[in-house]
Amino acid sequence: MTENRRNQQGQHLIEEMKKRASNINTSLLDPAMTKSDLDQVSEKASHCTAIVVAAYVTVSAYRGNVALAGNYPDFLNGLIAGKAPVTLVSLGNPYLIRSFPNVSAYLTTYSPTPPSETSVAKALFGEISITGRLPVTIPGIAQYGDGIQLPSSRTAQTGF
Repeated sequence: MTENRRNQQGQHLIEEMKKRASNINTSLLDPAMTKSDLDQVSEKASHCTAIVVAAYVTVSAYRGNVALAGNYPDFLNGLIAGKAPVTLVSLGNPYLIRSFPNVSAYLTTYSPTPPSETSVAKALFGEISITGRLPVTIPGIAQYGDGIQLPSSRTAQTGF
């Protein structure tokens, strides 16, 4: 879920995910998409056994908030209410979890850059350890220093 259709957010992440699982279903979304467009994506996702949603929500001057734009909140809540577990990855704003506390898992990078996207793919596929600790408190969700420690579970795949 990108912040607008005129940037490159998500492109690198999709490439990294497909290097690791060529048959993975992906959709690059932008906040100008209609509810009907997002309903089609939800239908496609309803057949998945697990869903990863990468949300790009960065902080910028004069924006007014750091929430998901457009029809994204209803779309994401619909996915969360479905049968497949949803992992929410926030590339930018660690506080996004406050709006979606019922996700199955949550990962935040604090950054929407390609190196962060690569790290997300590696973490999700167990190629690198997850060792982060929150440098902030997320009221009602997590305290400063909270986090999980998961060792890597496999080696990086190359040559794809």
